[in-house]
Amino acid sequence: MTSSPDGNEAARVSDRATAFAYRGEVTVTIRRLVSGEEGVAEAYLVTVPERTLFLRSNLARAGFAGDGRPFSGVYAGAFDDDDDDDDDGALAGLVAHFWNDNIVVAPGPHAEALALHAVALTGRRVGGILGPHAEVTRVRAALGLEATAARFVSKEILYALALEQLVVPLPLSNGDVIARAPSDDEMAALLERVDAAGAPWAGPRALRGRRITATCTRSRRPQRHPLHRRKERRRAALVRRHRVPAHR
Repeated sequence: MTSSPDGNEAARVSDRATAFAYRGEVTVTIRRLVSGEEGVAEAYLVTVPERTLFLRSNLARAGFAGDGRPFSGVYAGAFDDDDDDDDDGALAGLVAHFWNDNIVVAPGPHAEALALHAVALTGRRVGGILGPHAEVTRVRAALGLEATAARFVSKEILYALALEQLVVPLPLSNGDVIARAPSDDEMAALLERVDAAGAPWAGPRALRGRRITATCTRSRRPQRHPLHRRKERRRAALVRRHRVPAHR
């Protein structure tokens, strides 16, 4: 099989389900990652942890099984191939096609060829593409989906904070406030407090059955930002006009 994601890169699949991609003077081997190589993938993904959370989480849950179970998927990796021996070089890129038909892309220059190979291995449709914006844009074009209408498109701002730089709020550090998981008996009171606060993103119905991760021994009703009030007015107008659900 031959595919040309951007005109400068070509891939061919051998009997070993291995593709060789060429980009200028750099040669990389693109192939499926198999059981036993989880450590290789994790060692690569941990170098960009803030951009590979979904990949690392699903890998830890299901490994490289790719058997259709939740969190499982087929992973394609790009390996540097700078010498003439048969051994793979260092992992230089990774893309996975998961059980729910979503493609998740790690940052790197070989995202297009990796995505094409992953889809060829699974033989399934593409339900969504997640990852760094530049890679997602290139992968979408390589898969021929630029003209396909998407139900949701979002370019989100990414924030990262090294744990060693995390500053614990003073009320927590001096013991004035205790953060902990609530008991079942406290859940009803928490739901009432959230509803009373009028949070636009949640309410008793939205939170029922979920586990709230933390509560405090002392709390004040939060002051709502004017921007939140403006969004609520717009949402209320849409509800009246189109009868759309107030909460999703």
